[in-house]
Formats: sequence, structure tokens, C-alpha cells
Amino acid sequence: ALKKLPKMALFNVITFSDKVLNWQKRMQPATPANLGAALKFVNDFQAWGATHTDEALEMAFGDLAVDTIVLLSDGAPTHKEAESKVLIPKIMERVKDLNSARKVTIHAFGFEGSGTWPKKIPKAGGMKMPPPPTAEEVKTFIEFLKQLASESGGEFHTIR
Repeated sequence: ALKKLPKMALFNVITFSDKVLNWQKRMQPATPANLGAALKFVNDFQAWGATHTDEALEMAFGDLAVDTIVLLSDGAPTHKEAESKVLIPKIMERVKDLNSARKVTIHAFGFEGSGTWPKKIPKAGGMKMPPPPTAEEVKTFIEFLKQLASESGGEFHTIR
């Protein structure tokens, strides 16, 4: 997706797992140098732990130049102290509040389907991988992304 950005585009990359990190503080032009640096940032990302979707969206909305968010996720929002059932309604309400005056479009991409984790995921420090999501967890996750996209004028796309 980064490689296909138009030359006149402004962009940023925010990664999220149990931590939320932004590549830059604000949107950057899609120059070859910036695209190369952003690709390195993405390739160096290691996801460990929870899925702090709420904090990633807050960070994205924090840049007033943002008019479109592309959200790519492999799981429903979670925190150590909160489950998806609690976080999803809070996220939907917060995005509604943040978007009431701005009309930021959110396009959501989600990995749909339960099964085994990809073999490519490294094991850090002997940390055990969590079990794959159940069919019900996947359904909750996909419904969340579809609603998030729909309510912001965006689209949902499945990644299989």
C-alpha cells in the first residue's frame, strides 16, 4: 500500500500492539526517501501482546491533517485489563465524537478466519504465542471493523 501512494499524498504510519508507535509526529509527503523509511519502520515492527486499537485511532485523529485512516488489524481490540466486549463500544463512541466535525474516512482491513498462527511469527524471549482466535472472536472482530468503516464512510476489506 505504501509503494502505491500517489506522489502528492501525505501519509504517516502508526503501529499498534501492546504499544502504539508513530513513524513521524505528523503527516509526511510520499517522497521516495520517506516511503523507504516508512517501509523500514513497518518491516521492523514486531507485534507482542494486546491490540490497542483505541490508542492507535486516538493518535491518528491527533494529526489535524488526517482526512483518511487505513486501519489494518489482525484482532479485536484488547488491553491487559479490558476485553473486546468492553473496548469496542467505547471505541465506536469515541470515534463518533472525534469524527463529529471532521468526517475522517476509515477504511478497515482485517484478517478473517480462525486457524493457526503463521509460521513466520517469531517467538520472543520464550514467550508463548496465544491460541488462535475462536470463530466467535473472529466474528466480533470483523463486525467491529465493518461497523467502524461503515459509520465513517469507509470500506471494509478482508485479508485471507
